[in-house]
Formats: sequence, structure tokens, C-alpha cells
Amino acid sequence: MPAEALTRKILCDGCGRPATAEHIRDRLARLEWATRFRPIHINVLLLISSPPLEADFYDASVEDSGGRSLEDVLFGAFGIAASETGSGAATPREARLSEFQRLGIFLVPVCECPLDALEIPGAIERLGPTIAKRIRFSYKPKAIVLLSPELANLNAQLAAEGQGMRVLDAGNALTRAARGDAAAGAELRAIVSKALQA
Repeated sequence: MPAEALTRKILCDGCGRPATAEHIRDRLARLEWATRFRPIHINVLLLISSPPLEADFYDASVEDSGGRSLEDVLFGAFGIAASETGSGAATPREARLSEFQRLGIFLVPVCECPLDALEIPGAIERLGPTIAKRIRFSYKPKAIVLLSPELANLNAQLAAEGQGMRVLDAGNALTRAARGDAAAGAELRAIVSKALQA
């Protein structure tokens, strides 16, 4: 085998960057968790630009932060309260994720790997057509809610590709709600309520 074949870098198909074994392992773990909680029929598809750098949304082994993290704001917007474990769930977080799944809600990043803020616009431009096709042929939701301000540019593309799916933009509301803005929290709940009625 030629020496250059051994030194060739592996590109991650989730973000397109050169990947280490750890990067690929982390991506596969995120895919496993998301697959576990993916609804059979998706009513509302939530789109974010990329997963948070901290913990993955679908990782049920992570304890709820009890603060203003992405999951706290989203669970609150959909009326999914923190509860004791029940219905076969191992942790309170797993119970909340199971309720999310039962409602037919699925959170998907446009780029499947965490990105720095400066990388996000280029990744969205590059991966926009891919996520649009995945929405049309795989996810097939009734409504799409954009949860990152950077995704506003995809609105028209997703609406055209979605064949009648409603595309609602909640990126700014989510950002403000995560900072504790009560009015933004109410705005986010109104958008979510509209999406659930699709």
C-alpha cells in the first residue's frame, strides 16, 4: 500500500472537516442518541445550525442542567416539565426526551458536528441543499421551526423543498429566551404552538 494512502486524512461526512478517531466516535455517539429518540412520524422538525459544544441534546445520560440551556428552553416551550423517572425511563432527562419523541418532535442540526461561530455560515451554505433533501425524502415533517438565527437564509429553500410544510423562524426568540427574556419565551411558545397545530 502506498505511504500516502496511509497518511491521507479522513474527512467527516457530518461536517466535511478532517477528522480524528475521537471526532468520528463522538459523531457516531450523537447519531446513536438521536436515532434512539427519533419519532416514527415527525410532526415538528426543529433545526439548529450545529450541536452545542457542551453536551448533546439527545444524550440521556447527561443530567438536566436546571438552567437556561437549549434543552431547558425547548422542553419549557413544549410544556415538557422535569419529572421523576417513570414509564420505563432510567433518568428524568430520558423521560423528558421520551415525551419529546411521543409528541413527534425531532431536533436536527444542519451540520452534525459542533462548530465555532465563525464556521457556521459557510457550513450552512454548504450543507443547506443536503438538509433540504433529507427533509423532503426522509424526515417529512408537518412543520419546520428554525432555531438558529443563521438559518434564516434557508427559509425560502426549505419552503420550496418542503412541498407545503410550514417553515417558522424562532431563531431570535430562542436566543433571547435562553438569556432569560420572558417575552421571548412567550414568543417561542407561540411559535411552537403554531407548529404543533400544523
